[in-house]
Amino acid sequence: MDKLFGQMLQEASRLGRNWPQHNEALRSKEAGEQLGAIAYAFAFPEAVDISGLIEAVEIAKQPFVQYWGLRAIQRAMDVGVAYSVKDAGRLRILASAFQAETDRYLIASSISRALEKKIL
Repeated sequence: MDKLFGQMLQEASRLGRNWPQHNEALRSKEAGEQLGAIAYAFAFPEAVDISGLIEAVEIAKQPFVQYWGLRAIQRAMDVGVAYSVKDAGRLRILASAFQAETDRYLIASSISRALEKKIL
């Protein structure tokens, strides 16, 4: 699966910053479409709305998609993409939905804590 995501990242890089349908794909019920949009968000974090990424993780059914969605959120935060207090709250709720000590719980909790520190 990691190899597949790597291929999606390469394809996203070829698209460049011009994929206006990425927000629709983030909200897709199809895991493959979601993962493709998440790869795009990972490649171009400043081109994606944090709220849309959070929504993608919230609706994703596949742990792999959730994991990479969280990693894309983390990357967006690292490059300074804007977020709201509401986004921080949604991430806190999202972290609590994952089983403790899973990679998804740890990443979501880490992002949530970092955002709350910045807000305070």
